[in-house]
Amino acid sequence: MCGCSSSRHIIHYEYSFRTHKDPIVEKVIPGNGERLQETGIKIFLSESAEGSHIELEFFPTISFETKLDSERRVITVIPREKLEPSAHYRMKVFLTDMRKDLSTKEMIEEGQLAEVFDGSFQTQGLPGIASVIPVGGQVAIDDTVAVRFTKPMNKQSVEQNFLIEPEVEGKIDWADDYLLVFNPEKYEYNTKYTVAISGKALTATGEALGSEVLGHFTTLGEVGVEKIMPANGDLGVGINTPIKVTLNQEVSRPSAEANFSVTPSLKGKFSWLGRTMVFTPEQPLNKNTTYLVKLDPGVKSLKGLDSEKGFVAGFSTTQTTFKLPVPAYLQQHSLSCEVASLRMALVYRGINASEEELLNRVGYDPTPHSGGVWGNPYTAFVGNVDGKQMTTGYGVYWGPIARVARSYTQASEFSGWTTKQLLTEVAKGNPVIVWGYSGGGRAMYWNTPSGEKIYAVTGEHTYVVVGFVGTPENPSRIIVNDSLVGQVYMTKQTFEKKWNAFGKSGVVVY
Repeated sequence: MCGCSSSRHIIHYEYSFRTHKDPIVEKVIPGNGERLQETGIKIFLSESAEGSHIELEFFPTISFETKLDSERRVITVIPREKLEPSAHYRMKVFLTDMRKDLSTKEMIEEGQLAEVFDGSFQTQGLPGIASVIPVGGQVAIDDTVAVRFTKPMNKQSVEQNFLIEPEVEGKIDWADDYLLVFNPEKYEYNTKYTVAISGKALTATGEALGSEVLGHFTTLGEVGVEKIMPANGDLGVGINTPIKVTLNQEVSRPSAEANFSVTPSLKGKFSWLGRTMVFTPEQPLNKNTTYLVKLDPGVKSLKGLDSEKGFVAGFSTTQTTFKLPVPAYLQQHSLSCEVASLRMALVYRGINASEEELLNRVGYDPTPHSGGVWGNPYTAFVGNVDGKQMTTGYGVYWGPIARVARSYTQASEFSGWTTKQLLTEVAKGNPVIVWGYSGGGRAMYWNTPSGEKIYAVTGEHTYVVVGFVGTPENPSRIIVNDSLVGQVYMTKQTFEKKWNAFGKSGVVVY
């Protein structure tokens, strides 16, 4: 509650609000140690996930996507590929609060991700098989293979029908009549192996297993980057975003930190979340900046091969928007874009002038359009301002518009400018009228009665450049007032294509 008082009276204002409640994981399907059913993997939260950042981690690693229900309380995990049968998977859920920076509109992580769930599940098995491990990738070169059967087995028969490809020297042991364990001498690095037991293998009562047992796994190779956030090529990254590098295996953390760098250089702190190295800058990132994240060779693996290749990714931060408060007016005649643009720029300078007044000052070239002869837009308006483009009417170029502008305020025409020159002028507070085209864009020519050759473009149109997104040196959008539709954010490529049609010409109104 806040109050406001004066010598006469006191006014009290009251309001209420509700703070965000952190969600917790109430239930996971399948439950810890349970088998995966057709319903798939679902995570049930106590509260809406709105305002929270949630990450999932699986081991063995799987590729997946997630969907939220309409209330944002149920997360459905959808694997992008079929999971191995009779396999055990471990899933962890991490969560942190988010807050919104009202000045930049970006969502910011409040703290470190906290582990809120750690459990495992098993996929549906093959006939007679309870489980086969390991599965997936990133298996150590000395990991054992374990096959658990649902019935007591004839050990000699199973061993005779047991195969690993590529072939590996090793020893088979039995923990009991149900569990076979293969201890390898050593697998090769970065190699895919298939574990197979023929369906001819017999149970202890003499029944054939019936179907072949197959399991697949891949051994550890060289240390590499599995995922990086922000992702390579990301644009508009928030200035408070930490950098997260997920490695494909367990590594020496000091060696990973020593081989990590960001350009431009940043000071910050490291933390770890499993195989994910998190770098949190001490200060917000700079806007309008492209950062390069590097992980140099030499990251040491705990069980695999040290990295021999470097990794580089880049992202760009949120861009600033600069915009002059130039009013956007729609043109009052079918072909009066030039004076409509000038009117906007003059009003920004505190000068009110109607389109009719401006048209009269520009003047008309009365030459009729006949064959290849027409008027001169370098001196006056060509054709009927209410006519049809390129038939009964055309327009006027920058010289006459600058001349009329100078009768009210300072102005100068130009040609051959760069986009940087243009936007630097806008950044100084000066709107700029530029020539381009709205539709068509095809070059055409005619002669004036005196024989002067005129260059023209179908759909000739003017815009008032009032701002930009990014910097004058590297804008992503050019903000223009278009007298046909209002204010438009054009990509740099689109803007320059239109502007190039008239040799990058225009008028600065000071």
